[in-house]
Amino acid sequence: DTNFIGIRVLSTGDASSFIRRYTFGNFEMNEKIKIQFKKEKAFALKTSGYHTYFGLSSNALASESEFDVDEDASKAQIKKSFMKSLQNKKMNKKILNEFVDLIA
Repeated sequence: DTNFIGIRVLSTGDASSFIRRYTFGNFEMNEKIKIQFKKEKAFALKTSGYHTYFGLSSNALASESEFDVDEDASKAQIKKSFMKSLQNKKMNKKILNEFVDLIA
């Protein structure tokens, strides 16, 4: 078996037209994928010519996910820095799970 995948890195402005192009006028699916993209910074389309077509946010890929705090940081500051570092990992985990489903 062979699975064909597509990966597209999108700016926030390009994502809307890209999603519209591959949801083929299905307004409900279009809105659902836009909400997912805003929340997770990634989406996977299964209605294109590929088995799965991944859309990734260029802003999320460009940002670094370092966990860096000062020595004298409070608990709240440590928690805030930790949560910030996990934001990018959420996108990576979602795409990785979809990819593993394709090859497994």
